[in-house]
Amino acid sequence: MKTMLPLFAALLLLSILPQHLDAQAGTGNLYRVTTKMEMVGMPFAMPARTNEVCGPKQGGGQAMVPHQDNCQVLDFQVNGNKSSFRMVCTGRESMTGTGEFEMLGAAGYRGKITAEMQGMQMVMNFDGKRIGDCNYATDSPQAKGQAMVAKSCDQMLAQPADALIMAGANFKEGTMCHAKMSVYCGKVLPLANDLKAIRNLDAADASMRQSGATDNAPWETMKACGLGGRSAVMAKACPKALASGDMDFITSFCPAQVDAACAKADPKSSADFLVDHCPARAQTIAAQQCAGRDFTAMMGSPYAGFCGKMAGQRLNRKPKPSN
Repeated sequence: MKTMLPLFAALLLLSILPQHLDAQAGTGNLYRVTTKMEMVGMPFAMPARTNEVCGPKQGGGQAMVPHQDNCQVLDFQVNGNKSSFRMVCTGRESMTGTGEFEMLGAAGYRGKITAEMQGMQMVMNFDGKRIGDCNYATDSPQAKGQAMVAKSCDQMLAQPADALIMAGANFKEGTMCHAKMSVYCGKVLPLANDLKAIRNLDAADASMRQSGATDNAPWETMKACGLGGRSAVMAKACPKALASGDMDFITSFCPAQVDAACAKADPKSSADFLVDHCPARAQTIAAQQCAGRDFTAMMGSPYAGFCGKMAGQRLNRKPKPSN
């Protein structure tokens, strides 16, 4: 529902008036339009809304039907002052719809649009009454609809990158914000250079894939931005984690780097990693720094944490006495 309603609302904003797509700057007809949208099968109806909308002085033919680049108008037919058509939109926000409208001379117009998207049918009835003149080039529903979509995209882009990564579906090819895909990628790609952000991305990706939202998972978004996906990100992140001594990242995401990390790990700061993942080196260090030292000497040693970790591991490994 969250992804379908903005597109449908934008389409309806563009569709509540006959449009002349080639209209130049000049005056148009100002209408007071009452619209009512219903979602078939829902136990409630949305309240009617009234807006003032600017339409062309003259319109005609298939050019009267507005549509986005991913939509195609089919079977357009005119019978007197009535017109009907089908619309098919492809891409991530695919939909099919039918529409009809009737021009009522100088008084206004009325009509109905029915659309089906993601298995849900939505119907909008509209009735427009002429109340004056307007500037069609700047005030038309098409111009305002495009401004509304642009504003919505800009509002999403204003989010922090770690939140914006979850909105990737709105910028991919065939979606309303695709024109700003390069701006979107410019904001989210730096996340691939931050080890903490990569941890969060991977957790979010796993959660979304588990819920079935594979196409919108963060690693798919990174791939769409040209990074090549999770494996490409990890190929650069793992050496960075090794160089910075982020052993938790190594154990979670870089199994091939564990041996190199064992050789590099500092027992004074990476005791847990050494004891849990590098038994041979841990034993060697313990023999050098822990064996034969009394409690007082041990507490004053920079290896106290490491030695305490090794002692605790030995205690846990001792078999329990039998009864």
